[in-house]
Order: sequence, then structure tokens, then C-alpha cells
Amino acid sequence: MLAPLEHCFRPDLAPEFEAARSEQLELARVFAEEKVDLLLGESLNTIAEARAVAEVARAVGLPVWISFVIGPEGELLSREPLAQAIREVEKLGAQAVLVNCAPPAEIGRALAKVKSATRLPYGGFAHIGRFSPPSWKFEFFPQFSETESWPPERYAAEAQRWQDEGATILGGCCGTTPAHIAALHAALGARREGAKSA
Repeated sequence: MLAPLEHCFRPDLAPEFEAARSEQLELARVFAEEKVDLLLGESLNTIAEARAVAEVARAVGLPVWISFVIGPEGELLSREPLAQAIREVEKLGAQAVLVNCAPPAEIGRALAKVKSATRLPYGGFAHIGRFSPPSWKFEFFPQFSETESWPPERYAAEAQRWQDEGATILGGCCGTTPAHIAALHAALGARREGAKSA
């Protein structure tokens, strides 16, 4: 995984393209030497750093998926347009585009934008944290009301809606647990089995 060099929630700290490319290349070379199958550029919050990750993946000969951290309006956290970001990484050979590290409702809204912006495989993985200034908290609090908590079954049901809209790559981000992933796997597996028997 190639993450932002600074802070996924602070695009203002992101390095300029050349600096990002240089440092991300060092990391990508380590992964290439260890013979990973692909690189995931995850929680990228500026177009410049996403481009840097896509370029270094190409330089080391590895396929790359790019995932953007988004804001409440469905654009990159840097406020750059998501559709433009997708076009930029597509040109550099990204093989999939994702959105992540935002609450489930925001991921759902952003996936509609992704769907209209690309023909690549796409998907998302949400966090189930809560904002407690100055940062996000990712502990799971079962005492929250139903509108604030995301137990595994609810998260899996939300991800099924993303799948209904065409997303094919689904997972969980900060705050999700092995139980969330197990519920997601079970729900999507049951759908596959149902489709086979239909």
C-alpha cells in the first residue's frame, strides 16, 4: 500500500508532485523487490500525489489501484474534482479506482460519481468513525444510536447497495473489524450463490 506521505486527512500537507514521486518511488521499489501482486494507492487526497503513485507503479512494473479519500461533497478532500482525478490516473494506467476513508453515506454518494466517470472496475471502503475535533475516532461504540453505529450486518447491507450500483471492489476502512469483513463476505457470497442457482 502506498499511502499519503503526510496525513490522509490533511491535503494541505501533501508534497508537490516531484517530491511525492521521489519518495513514493523508494517505497514502490521495496514492494516490487518483495514481489507483491499489485500496489494500492490508498487514501490519496490530492491529484498530484495520486499521479505520483500511478507513475511509480508503472516505473516498477506493477499494476496499481488508486483510492481517493473524499470529503462530504464527494470530491477529493483537497476539493479537487473526483472526475478529474480519475481521468488523470486512468491516463497513467490505473487498473481500478476506489474511494475510501469517509463515512458510508459519503462513500455511497461518491460511488455514483465514480460510476459516471470511469469504465474501470471501481469500488469503495468506508470508515465507521465519528468526528471528535480535532480528529476522527474509530473505536466501535455499541451504545451509539442506530443512526450513528455501524454494526457488521448494517455495514454489509450498505455495501450491498454499492454493489447494486455497479461497484465490484468492496471492503472496510478505519473502525471496521474482522466481523465487518466476515459479514461483508457472507452477504456478498450469498448473493453469488443465489445468482448461480437462479
